[in-house]
Amino acid sequence: DLKEDIPALEQEEQEVLESVLKLSAKYRTVIHLYYYEGYTAAEVGELLGLGPSTVRTRLARAREKLKAQLREE
Repeated sequence: DLKEDIPALEQEEQEVLESVLKLSAKYRTVIHLYYYEGYTAAEVGELLGLGPSTVRTRLARAREKLKAQLREE
């Protein structure tokens, strides 16, 4: 479980992580690689076999989904 591998998080960080883990795989993967691993959109695209514009689109959609989830909670 990914949450067990991460040191104690602040409450806000915990909520964000839980929301990220609820995303579908295609959004969760790009968020993880971009924000948590530090890859650029071009590098994420290379890793996943996607174009950089597709990665940027998925990142934007994932951020919108995260915003909506966090507002609900």
